[in-house]
This record gives sequence, structure tokens and C-alpha cells, in this order.
Amino acid sequence: MPKYAILIYGNYSNFSDYEDDQGKTFVDSTLSYKVFENQIEQFGAELLGGTQLDPAVTATSIHYGGALSDGPFVTSSQVLGGFYIISAKDIDKAIEIAKLCPAAGGGVEVRPIAETSEGIEAI
Repeated sequence: MPKYAILIYGNYSNFSDYEDDQGKTFVDSTLSYKVFENQIEQFGAELLGGTQLDPAVTATSIHYGGALSDGPFVTSSQVLGGFYIISAKDIDKAIEIAKLCPAAGGGVEVRPIAETSEGIEAI
């Protein structure tokens, strides 16, 4: 089955004080992600991996030519806060599953993972 990345975006600058539009704190949201993870198999898909990322301010960007800068590569109010890698029947099924992802205070992006015959092994 094809593989897809579900990229989770939001305003994750301060996880400890985070509260979404419905008043859920980050701890409550963590429980929502566990529920989401358990729903994936119900759609005939498989959870292959994923994780939460530390806040974007902890990033170091390496630019073409080797120059370094603190923070994320692109400055934005919405940052990549985590991701899931799933295996699903097709892009429509992956989107259906991604719609269930809580993404408190932000949204998600679904991207097909390129099949590679050489180089880095895809998950």
C-alpha cells in the first residue's frame, strides 16, 4: 500500500500553556491524538510511525552553502509540530483518515511519500 505523511501544523510556541479554540489544553489534546492513532486501523490503514516535534524555536536551519540560522527554515505563525506516517489504500483514504487528526489550533497536510528505488529507504 502507498505511504503518506500527515503533517500537523499549529501555533506550538509554548506547549505548556497551549489551549485551542475549544479550550482544550495540550494535555487534553495528547489524549485526542491517542484516540486518533487507534482509529487508523478501523479505516484499513496502518500507522507506521510519527512523533511530536519540539517547538520550532529549538530548530537550526542549514541553508544552501552551509550557513546556519536559529529557528525554523521558514518563519510563520503556523509551524510543523509533529507528523504521522501511514500506509493507506489511496490518497482519498489518507485524506479521510487525516480529517480525524485533532491538530488542535491548526490543521494538517497530507503528502504522498515518494517510492524510491535507490538511495534513502522509505519507511
